[in-house]
Amino acid sequence: MNPLRVSTFVVPLVVWFVIVVCSLFWNLALLDDQAMNIAHLQVGGIVSLVKVERLRNTIHGGLFVPTEVSASVAPDRYSGIMMPESVTVQGLAMTKINPAHVGQQVEAIGKYQKHLFVHITSLRPLNTQNQPDEWEREQLRAFERTAKARFEMNEAGGGRVFRYMVPVMTEKECLLCHGKQGFREGDIRGGISVTIPAEPVFDTLAGQRTMTIAGHGGAFILVSFMIAGYSRKLGRQWNALEGLKNSQEQLVAERTAELHGANEALRQENTLRRDAEEASLQLNRQLEQRVAERTAELQAANSELEAFCYSVAHDLRTPLRGMNGFSRIILERYGDTLDEEGKDYLGRLSAASVRMGQLVDDLLHLTKVTRSEMRRRTVDLTAMAQEIAADCRHTQPDRRAEFNIQGGLVANADENLLRIVMVNLLANAWKFSAREPVSRIDVGSTERDGKTVFFVKDNGVGFDMAYVGKLFGPFERLVSFNEFEGTGIGLATVKRIVERHGGMVWAEGEPGKGATFHFTLS
Repeated sequence: MNPLRVSTFVVPLVVWFVIVVCSLFWNLALLDDQAMNIAHLQVGGIVSLVKVERLRNTIHGGLFVPTEVSASVAPDRYSGIMMPESVTVQGLAMTKINPAHVGQQVEAIGKYQKHLFVHITSLRPLNTQNQPDEWEREQLRAFERTAKARFEMNEAGGGRVFRYMVPVMTEKECLLCHGKQGFREGDIRGGISVTIPAEPVFDTLAGQRTMTIAGHGGAFILVSFMIAGYSRKLGRQWNALEGLKNSQEQLVAERTAELHGANEALRQENTLRRDAEEASLQLNRQLEQRVAERTAELQAANSELEAFCYSVAHDLRTPLRGMNGFSRIILERYGDTLDEEGKDYLGRLSAASVRMGQLVDDLLHLTKVTRSEMRRRTVDLTAMAQEIAADCRHTQPDRRAEFNIQGGLVANADENLLRIVMVNLLANAWKFSAREPVSRIDVGSTERDGKTVFFVKDNGVGFDMAYVGKLFGPFERLVSFNEFEGTGIGLATVKRIVERHGGMVWAEGEPGKGATFHFTLS
């Protein structure tokens, strides 16, 4: 078969057939739903009439009927109202029957006509003849959970039937008979069940079903003819395209010859490009050699700079020790001849020399941590923090403090450098929470964006977040030296060590409410 014939006739025809079949079944399903709605309205109306009739009979306490009619069904002996009460109206003997008796007559008439079955029942009927069937029993049990009407279509011995059941609520007028049975107003004492045959309802929509089927069949035939005509037209166009194809193939052959010439020119161009690439590689090798030379020069310069730093530190320490020593000697030997202002000046001079010495040591330390070789391994951060916390307690054994260190903290890092980070962070937390009645310092970790974030938190003086950018700069201090000692180098050292590990460090705080320092390690 011609492939164009398959694509333009068979495939659209199959698709159209599937669409028509799906639409047909959808519309037939809608008609079935319409039949269900009609039946629902019918049985609902019947139940409403029965309920109105029962209420009317209940209000009047019964109904007078000819005596021979009342004899067709035995009076109800279970309602507590003994009947009959006989009267004569215009020579006709009448008997009063109670509401339950009327309901039994309605049921009997419905059974006789065979197109309607009304049944009033409950789970505890006084009259054993009013026992519910299995379906009614299931609905009555459901009423105990929720008083909602039930409607279904079931299969019966004679075919399909619609079944509908509503709960019967005890009303004030009903208590005349049922109050003696323990019922109260508003109680559910049973249900009214209505059953009607389904076929008459579906027969009312038989004409619409036939029209729906005929309409879909006609639409399928009409569109099928249109598809066939369109396919024939495309077949003629296909033949014309075959002729064009042959002429195009001839043109392609000509263009192929031209392309062979162009390819030869490209091969020559590629040769020139390879020569240029070789020259570029040679230039890269020269650049790499120059980079290696510059690297060696930079390493030599770093070594000289480190030696210079140590020399400067040594040269600074000597006069600083002299200043400190001479200040102490003057205070010891000539303290009695000095006034308080002179002693204060000497004390400040001594303290300044000590701070200057500490600053020199911290600067050397900062230089060392940025140049030392890193040796990564798994580090027990919990044990390290516990050791540093013990050292802090040893410096001030009388101070009240609580350390909450999370268990199982591990990190892949250089142990010596990581210890410097933890010593600086815990020492800061210990220092800046000293004025609290009880210092609380937490060490732990959290997960953020798939990374482990370690933190050190305290309840100390905190800081203003407006100045957070200054925390990690050398010599930057957010509090004066008179309040808390320090050189301002510690956090700068922490930042450089964390960055050497490929991580980040940041801080959060609030004045008077403590601070939290976070850091990550790659």
